[in-house]
Amino acid sequence: MINLISNKAINNFLSILRNKETPSNDFRNALNIISMGLAFEISNTINSKQIKITTPIEQATCDVYDEELILLPILRSGLGMLNSFTTIFPSAKIEYQALSKTENNYEISGLYSSYGAINPKAKIIILEPMIATGNTLCTAIDSLRMNGAQEIVIASIISAPAGVEKVITQFPEINIYSCALDEELTYNSFISPGLGDVGNRINGTI
Repeated sequence: MINLISNKAINNFLSILRNKETPSNDFRNALNIISMGLAFEISNTINSKQIKITTPIEQATCDVYDEELILLPILRSGLGMLNSFTTIFPSAKIEYQALSKTENNYEISGLYSSYGAINPKAKIIILEPMIATGNTLCTAIDSLRMNGAQEIVIASIISAPAGVEKVITQFPEINIYSCALDEELTYNSFISPGLGDVGNRINGTI
C-alpha cells in the first residue's frame, strides 16, 4: 500500500528538489526537511507506551516509543534521509544496504548488507529517496526477509507507478510512505519528471 504524504511545506521543498538549478547545499537542506516530514508521519505507526515523569510543576503521563527500530538507508542516496530519521528516532539502530546494477540500470548485479540476523519484532524503516523500477527495493526486502525481518516500512521522496506496483505486488503487506507519485520512467529508468540522480545531487557530483 502506498501512502502519499502531501502538505504545503512538503510541496514547497519538493519544488526545490526538482529544480535543476538548486545547488547541493540547498538540495540537502530540502531533502532533510522533507525526510523529517516523512519521519513524523511514520512515527504514527510506532508502538508506544505511557510513562510517568515529573515536570517542574507536577507529575505527568507521557507517550514514548516502545518498539525496536532499525533504519536502513539504501546507499548512497538513502544517506541523505538518515539525519532526519535519527533526529526523530534517536534510539534506532542503523544498518546499511548497498546494491550494484548492470550498465543498463535495470538488473541488480551485487548486494552488500551490514546486518546479520534481525530480531523479528523489530520494525525496519528503509530509506530510499526514489522508487523507480522497484528492483532495488525488492532485492533489499528479500534480503531482510531471509535474515528474519517481519515488519518493514519504506520511506521515499518520489515514486514511479511501475516501481510501486512491483513492490506492492511482491510484498502487499508492506506500507510505502512517499511524497509524490510521478508519471513514468524514462528509457534509462529515471523517474519523470523526477529530480535527477539524488546521490549525485547530494554530493555535488554532477
